[in-house]
Amino acid sequence: MINNIVFFVSAPLTKRDYKRFGAEIFVSNGFNVLFYDVSPYVYPELYKKSVLHDRYEGGLTVPLHNKAEIIRSIKHLSVDSLVILIMHYRYNTFFIYSCLSRLRLNYAISLINCIPSKPFNMRAKVRYYLQLSKFTPIAVYSKIRNIVYSPRLAKYLGIKAPSMLLLGGEISLNHPQASLANTKTNHVWLHTFDYDNYLQEVNNVDDVLKINNKTTSKAVFIDSPSPRFKKDALLSGIDNPLTEERFYPSLCRLFDKVESNLGVTVEIAAHPGSNHTSNPEYFGRRLTLSNKTCEMIKGADIVINRNSTALNYAVLYNKPVIFITSNEAETSDWLSYGIRTMASSVGKIPINIDNLDDINWNDQNKIDENAYSWYMNKYIKKSGSSQNYLWQVVASTIKELY
Repeated sequence: MINNIVFFVSAPLTKRDYKRFGAEIFVSNGFNVLFYDVSPYVYPELYKKSVLHDRYEGGLTVPLHNKAEIIRSIKHLSVDSLVILIMHYRYNTFFIYSCLSRLRLNYAISLINCIPSKPFNMRAKVRYYLQLSKFTPIAVYSKIRNIVYSPRLAKYLGIKAPSMLLLGGEISLNHPQASLANTKTNHVWLHTFDYDNYLQEVNNVDDVLKINNKTTSKAVFIDSPSPRFKKDALLSGIDNPLTEERFYPSLCRLFDKVESNLGVTVEIAAHPGSNHTSNPEYFGRRLTLSNKTCEMIKGADIVINRNSTALNYAVLYNKPVIFITSNEAETSDWLSYGIRTMASSVGKIPINIDNLDDINWNDQNKIDENAYSWYMNKYIKKSGSSQNYLWQVVASTIKELY
């Protein structure tokens, strides 16, 4: 019987994470809950420099600063524990998976929030490795290390398959981390975290009244933390070429164009990893709201996005999306490919905010219904999966299996 749910997270736990990881749902189902934060060891720069204002400071989280602390904490887990890993299997987390395997502890892998991606073509691969490595010994070592610690080879290194895969849309099974599973692994079909928020908001009567009675048309820009706030860029292996000096002026010029050509007022849905004021100068003093992304997109007429997973809300509420890139973004293979791949998945081509000539704004205000339906099934929620809150489904499944 499982009595304890223990999350291992590789980023500092926020108040938002505490809620979206279902801590209160597990407690209400009779489980004890604990969060082990391994980011001080796995991603030390992220732990030190990420935004602090929204960190969860309750008694259920334990920061672990070194390998010895992490291993000791795992060894203290009882056999009635289920570990939920909110992290990837890779070279610097291998020892966590290895320790869990040696102790024969049950663990689950979360593959809930997959995003559109595709392999680089050969030309891009060559350019990427030439830029990154120039064939230095460190780069060659890094490449070999990533191959050795790939999920497909994990079983040959003694890694026990997970007890459960927590899955979102159909594409979840294509994720490299799914290779850790075997035929005995239970597949639990859920949906994205955003769909939980959608379930809460879809029948909100007050919001429906506000939308029906609104007097102005609105566009919502889905903010990303960079370039002003560092988050993903603090992870090793991820670079972000965007600068405040170039990005924000070009972004405001785009907002001006959208407002004049589409007859809307642009507002900003602040990223949870940011700390904006309500009317920042760098957004042209436009209204900026925190923790309101779902509600804002619900009431919007059009959405502006770079490569945020909050695209899910636009699909769920059937809102047209303008995707943006920039000259700086195009210098980064991972960022430019990510933007284009996400845009093409819903039938769009990104606009370069550094070149706004000859834009057909009417095309930007259209939706590819077939693409949205495909995206819904592949990335948000597999057709036929439960309509209940995702962690309630997990809690119920645990009770049935153990």
